[in-house]
Amino acid sequence: MLKLICAIGSLTPAILCVMLSGCEVGSPDTVSPITGNNYSGYYVNPSGGTMVAGNSGGSVTSITLNQSGDRLQAVDNNGILFKGTVSDGSSNQPASFILNGSTTTGVKVIINGTLQGGNSSTLMTGLWIEPAVILAISGKSS
Repeated sequence: MLKLICAIGSLTPAILCVMLSGCEVGSPDTVSPITGNNYSGYYVNPSGGTMVAGNSGGSVTSITLNQSGDRLQAVDNNGILFKGTVSDGSSNQPASFILNGSTTTGVKVIINGTLQGGNSSTLMTGLWIEPAVILAISGKSS
């Protein structure tokens, strides 16, 4: 009887190793689904002037947006880098996006908005959110 218990006891770790060795969990940071539209482009205020009025730091007059799958990187005219994501959009539904960055004075910024259109001309509208102020942001790519 003791030999049988010892034999089962020695098999249990081996069985456990076999059962667990087939499991592989990927990182969600590597998932990058491709959206229907590509929103990459050079965005400016369609009415002229700044894209966001009253922000701390240097004025934002343009944003260059680059998209890879659902990942976004943007650089404003001041050379500030923003990173974030975009959701799937369609011709009937705008895509939502979020970007994180800072102003030229180092104040943290979240840009949260929508992108309507895609591929050739896109309208960007949303909020420029700093700790002390929330402002409108708008731009259009050509």
